[in-house]
This record gives sequence, structure tokens and C-alpha cells, in this order.
Amino acid sequence: MNEKKDVLDVIDEMLEKIDNCNENSDDFKNELDKKLNDIASEKGFSDFNSMINLQVSNNEVNLYIKNAIDNVDYDEKHNGLYKEGHQEALNKYFNLIKKKNMDELKKECKEEERSINRLSSIRDEKLNGYKDGLYLFNIILEDALNQGKNNE
Repeated sequence: MNEKKDVLDVIDEMLEKIDNCNENSDDFKNELDKKLNDIASEKGFSDFNSMINLQVSNNEVNLYIKNAIDNVDYDEKHNGLYKEGHQEALNKYFNLIKKKNMDELKKECKEEERSINRLSSIRDEKLNGYKDGLYLFNIILEDALNQGKNNE
């Protein structure tokens, strides 16, 4: 079986090796670093640290977006169908974050917003909320990405 190893497989293998260790700690560290860097390069990263940094950065962006969505406050005028449509759009695109890269997601959201007829959205309160939700998601996503860049 010639499957690619993932990080946990390498760590398990190296922990077993510690039990039977006949090598010094520098050799062990070098071997561990090499194996982790090999996994990262298989996944398209320059090294293991850059892979971890990207994952942490993506988690921070996701948390920022989730908090922004959770903190949307609706006044009485926007309760009901408007709120339902608004939350539907926000949650739809938030759930797509893990499946698509951020640029694709931003583009898809903007295209969907543009495709909604303005006159139709004025007449349909839920569609109006949905369209506004798409607009807000783009703003939140842009802010989150800028926040992530500022933290690097």
C-alpha cells in the first residue's frame, strides 16, 4: 500500500521511534522536520510552517466571519421574510468557505448578487433580504481577508 502519509501518521511513527530510540535528539528532530516538510511539499507548500500558518490564518478568517454574521442586528422593520432571506444568504456562503477558496467565493457571491433583478427584489421582501445578505457577506469577507493580512 503506497498511500501518502499525513501529519498524524508521521507523528505516530516518530513517537513509536522514540520508544526504540538509539539516535540522538538532533537526528530525531532533523528526521521529523524532513518528514513534516515532505508532507507539506506534497500539499503544495514550501515547508511545514507555511502550511500551519495558512491553516491558522484561515481559521482566524472563518472565526471573524462567523462572529460578524452572528452579530448582525435586525430592527423590527427587517424581521420576518427580510431577515430570513438575509440570514439564508449569509449562512449559505459561510458554509461554502471550506469548499472554495476565498477569491472564488467572493466572485460567486458578487455574481449572484448582480443576477438578482432589482425590481424583483423590491417586490419580494425575502429576496430583498437575500440580496442585501449577499452584499453584506462580500463586505464581511473583504474585511476578514484584510484583517488576516494585517495580522501576518
